[in-house]
Amino acid sequence: MDTRRHPFDLAKFRVTAELRRQAQCGSAHKSDPETNAQFLLHELQVNQVELELQNEELQHTQDELASLADKYAELYDLAPVGYLSLDRFGVILQGNLTAAKMLGMVRSLKWTP
Repeated sequence: MDTRRHPFDLAKFRVTAELRRQAQCGSAHKSDPETNAQFLLHELQVNQVELELQNEELQHTQDELASLADKYAELYDLAPVGYLSLDRFGVILQGNLTAAKMLGMVRSLKWTP
């Protein structure tokens, strides 16, 4: 079973937002000509809740990506093998700590051979 989160399941957000809004108001507003203003207000409030849910999901995804980037950086930097990234002309763009040590260089944000 796939337990990964699907951050942009918009139908899920809409249903969840409707349920939260109903819980806050006590009932759902129906669309009829006499209560058009109330219906529009309800729709705006549901959309606001949807946006809040999406924002929470995006924040969770950003936190997860930051954690994975930190983990990757640690694995890359502390690898016992030297790794280099080169441009098409062979200029070193970046390297890990082992590569810097092997080349007798001090690693900085921008490498210059």
